Amino acid sequence: MATKNPSNVETQILHSLRDTPYACSSVKEVRSGLANVTYRGKLSRALHDGTNSVVIKYSEETSYSKVPHLRLSTDHCMTEQEVLSAIQNTSAGRVSHKDVVVQCPRVHHYIPHAKTQILQDLPHDSTLHEWISNTDAPRDAAKLAMIGEALGTWLMRFHVWSESVAGRLSGVVLMNTNSTAKDLNRTKLQSIERQCEDEKVRGYAADLLSSAPKPGDVVVHGDFSPRNILIQPSSSSNSERSSGCSLAIINWETSCYDHFTRDVASMIASLYMQKHFSGNDSALTVLQAFVANYSALSKEEAYMTVAQVGENFFHWIAYAPETRTEEQVHKVVEYGKALITMGMEEDREGIMGTFLRCLLEPE
Repeated sequence: MATKNPSNVETQILHSLRDTPYACSSVKEVRSGLANVTYRGKLSRALHDGTNSVVIKYSEETSYSKVPHLRLSTDHCMTEQEVLSAIQNTSAGRVSHKDVVVQCPRVHHYIPHAKTQILQDLPHDSTLHEWISNTDAPRDAAKLAMIGEALGTWLMRFHVWSESVAGRLSGVVLMNTNSTAKDLNRTKLQSIERQCEDEKVRGYAADLLSSAPKPGDVVVHGDFSPRNILIQPSSSSNSERSSGCSLAIINWETSCYDHFTRDVASMIASLYMQKHFSGNDSALTVLQAFVANYSALSKEEAYMTVAQVGENFFHWIAYAPETRTEEQVHKVVEYGKALITMGMEEDREGIMGTFLRCLLEPE
């Protein structure tokens, strides 16, 4: 399916909203995801609470991401809006940890035939990935740790809630598991096969990326990383010295049934790769606090997480900056092979020699 001309998409969005309370005078693209383009729309008339802008997510099967040849079912639109709608009034809808608030955007409206979502426009400056990467403004270690702790606390509450998902929401997530998640996992496995000739590692990766729901699986975010978290520092006159900030979890289109460690491993892997490619230690501070504040893993869960972190390393193209070197890519792929093998073979001694030793309880 060919990508539509941006101006045509914007015209289509304005037309689809014109007879709704969310009619806009203009829309402006702000970012692209796996299979959607996100716009900020200026409302023609403010909402009852004074809101004068909304976020608009338009989706199609074409990939807008850095993952080449990826095509995802538009089922993910329905899944995202259903999950976000369901989570609002739960213990995971808004979580406060010390001076950090973690929340999820509200869904204002959904237009099924247009595959368009109208979401709350949160006043967040940037993604957490961008904020951590900004070396022009050194990050306070205590604030970084608090952010990691808050994310660990939020993810734990989300997973506890997701264990009880049932009814319509469960059916919608299952549909996404069998379409979007299946397509994404197939693309991931193909990427690993292109980069790895080791048949043993390939076999382990195939097991890790099996999209068939298994007993004990819960609803997971599916792409839980700093790229999908918005941050708004404190509005005080010196926000970098203020410890407070607000985080928003966005981009739920890959929500599916999977082992809860999928989200844990995704966050760990993305933070480590941010450190690996940029040399910025701030990401590791967040990583360590995140792991410490998520519920302790059993031995089996820890080994699974290690293997999944390794699997994520093969998808470096979604995380690496254009300034990456061939040596950096080679090292992260080789590390991925090693971690997959250590995790799948439960090699405690090997893992204790890596940055993931924090996942294992002392013997």
